Amino acid sequence: MGWVKDQLSGNILAEIGENSIGSINKSLQIDNFSSGFVEWTSPGTKTVSLEKWVRYSLVHPTSKALFGESTRKVDTQFVFYCFAFEEAAWEMLHRYPKFLAQDLYGAAESILRTIWLPRPSGTKSSASTPRPPSSAFRPPTVEGLTINTGDQVLSPFRQLNLKRENFGPDAATGDPDRFVKTKQWRRSMGYNPVGGGATHCPGRILAKQEVYTFVAVVLYRFEVKLVEPKLPTVNAGSRVWGL
Repeated sequence: MGWVKDQLSGNILAEIGENSIGSINKSLQIDNFSSGFVEWTSPGTKTVSLEKWVRYSLVHPTSKALFGESTRKVDTQFVFYCFAFEEAAWEMLHRYPKFLAQDLYGAAESILRTIWLPRPSGTKSSASTPRPPSSAFRPPTVEGLTINTGDQVLSPFRQLNLKRENFGPDAATGDPDRFVKTKQWRRSMGYNPVGGGATHCPGRILAKQEVYTFVAVVLYRFEVKLVEPKLPTVNAGSRVWGL
């Protein structure tokens, strides 16, 4: 994670953010809309899949800002490998073996094959050997479960985001005004999508810039309305990585 934090800080972050915002702005010109999310076209109007539109308009500019045009030159399907990995990432939590998670491993291998850069000869790895725990260290126990050194601890984002105590009785329903009507929910301890402390997501600032840019440009440039006025309800039965 060290190289990621180096890339997403200081002047480098500013440069990546500027390139990403420029790419988002360009991708949101109607003539540049991809057939991957446009479902219907009529004079002056396009019907798009909102999910696919948002995903493509954010992931593609980000990959371009981080890697330039290199990924597209190597494989034009790189962005779609990212989509496929995201959709299957929940299989990692359940430790699916490779023969049961071909979609996950296939997407991961395609991503690595696209962005892999061989290390120059003579270079050394910067990885350090983990320091063994002190003999006085006692593994913490939470709700009867002992957390040992080396264990991975992940927050159950989906459960936290759908918990009624955190976001009200309609937590599973899309409500754009939720945090306007009840401002204390914006500071809810149950909303923690970017981690915290040493594991604070290094890409959180860039992600926030991109989301703000996307929303601002869409509302400024287009007149948007839902084909089906009713917002969808979260399918709590489907398995996903996050929400």
